[in-house]
Amino acid sequence: MTNIRTPHTFADAMTRVAGVLTFATCRKIVKRSDRCVRNWSEETTTKRPTIEQALKFDVAYRLAGGDGSPFLDAFAHQLDVIITEATACQRELANDIATFARESGEAIAAGLAVTNSNASVRDIYRAVAEVEHAESAIAAIRRRLASFVTFGAGSKAAKIGGTQ
Repeated sequence: MTNIRTPHTFADAMTRVAGVLTFATCRKIVKRSDRCVRNWSEETTTKRPTIEQALKFDVAYRLAGGDGSPFLDAFAHQLDVIITEATACQRELANDIATFARESGEAIAAGLAVTNSNASVRDIYRAVAEVEHAESAIAAIRRRLASFVTFGAGSKAAKIGGTQ
């Protein structure tokens, strides 16, 4: 039975390489046992080839006509996922700041409209509403900033995630 592997994992990369080169050839490339190399293609095992071994596999795979670099592609994908997760709070903070800038600009414009000699009660209500929107936006920034506080002390202290 064929095992389905999660795309862009090292197990998937090993399976792709072995699909072009065969497990026997892969074993010879890195001078490891057949069982060891086959285990690298299993998601349930924690063992993986070293960076040097993965590089050898990617080179041999390309030279044999394979498309792409399975281990490099898996590494790049996993790195992108981790970086995206790690910077999500920063992106959301930037979005909150942009919202505040827009809302405060609208509050300023509405407030200035109240200073006109022909300002109506409706203009005043609009200005109050715009100020309330700006207050809500600044409160969102305050809440988001709390997610950047470092808890603990020493080497175990870390920036926690966000509220996105």
